[in-house]
Amino acid sequence: MNKGSRLLVCLFMVHLALSGLAEAAEIKWDGGGDGSSFSDPANWDVDNVPTATDVAEIDSVNADVVISGAVTVDAIELLSEATLTINAGATLRLEGVVENADILELDDASSVLNYGTVIFDNPDMFICIDLEDESSFDNFGTIECIGQGGLFIGLQTDDENTTFRNHLGARLDISGTDFIAIQNDGPVINEGIINIEGFEFKAIELDAYEAREPVIFQNYGVLNIVNDFEGAEYVDINSENAFLNTGVVNFQGADEVAAFEFADDYSVLQNEDCGIINLDGPLFFDVDDPDALLINDGVIASAFNGSHINEGTITNNGRIQTPTGVFSVLGAGTFDGAGVVESGGVPTAKPLSESCPIVTGKIPPPQPVATLPTFFLLGLTGLLALFGFSRVRASK
Repeated sequence: MNKGSRLLVCLFMVHLALSGLAEAAEIKWDGGGDGSSFSDPANWDVDNVPTATDVAEIDSVNADVVISGAVTVDAIELLSEATLTINAGATLRLEGVVENADILELDDASSVLNYGTVIFDNPDMFICIDLEDESSFDNFGTIECIGQGGLFIGLQTDDENTTFRNHLGARLDISGTDFIAIQNDGPVINEGIINIEGFEFKAIELDAYEAREPVIFQNYGVLNIVNDFEGAEYVDINSENAFLNTGVVNFQGADEVAAFEFADDYSVLQNEDCGIINLDGPLFFDVDDPDALLINDGVIASAFNGSHINEGTITNNGRIQTPTGVFSVLGAGTFDGAGVVESGGVPTAKPLSESCPIVTGKIPPPQPVATLPTFFLLGLTGLLALFGFSRVRASK
């Protein structure tokens, strides 16, 4: 985390400390009832199920806790290799009070499996999901973060086994944060859909604050980032960290800032051969260090002007498109590769690599591709239809 980010975190914590709201009561899991149901009063030390004004602490070794209905609590602390499962059709709502810096805290190799819906709805909460020390959150359902919180998902760890994974068919919606939506010191993997909207500072920050290994954000699904706050950053890639895309990334509202900012040495953005990045703003990237890398093997398309590169290296083996704007390379950085640049006008900066031709003229941007669930459903439908046809033929 850079100095500016740490300062903002400190100021936000001071705001929390001075807010003066009463601290919620803490109710501890003892498993004295059926040993698994969150809604069984006998499973809690006071023989009462935690409510919206309570913090539920699950610190029993290897506890396996299940939510099957509607549960509303203030916050949850999950420790000691415990597992919390939210079943399909169930809802976990976390209200949060200002004193609770972490609304859903996972530590000591604990885990959450969400097949239902998790809702964070307090406007003043700080960290919604805090993962540390080999803990994990696997989302197969829906997560809604709808408050003005400071940080919605934070991985603060030096272990690559601490992960947040948004699985195929799952959905994560984050709106209204006044700080950072996702800050990861460990792996974040998206195979479903992530929507981030209305952030005031940053949407995603890859920051090796605690990590000893490079931090990776991997997008295999769809990532939509929409914003209208002037100067807010979309994806900030700090030292030795990497953003890898093999899915679809859509940025809207990035009209005055770089969609990707490379802050330090060896920052990497890799758009792989089946990856698509769509931008409606004028700037692709802001590369501040000669060791930073942007590798494009897929398609990067901007609705306005193209690249702004200060230092670093762009290697384009795919397609870079600015159908209604102009592609430019500025500063002391280098540009090479065997791909194609399709520009709406003649580049206004230094010549590009001879091995990467420029095609001028207005070229339509790529259309969003169907996600894997669509292909899977279409294929399944076809197989079922074929099976039914065969049975009809056989019956005749």
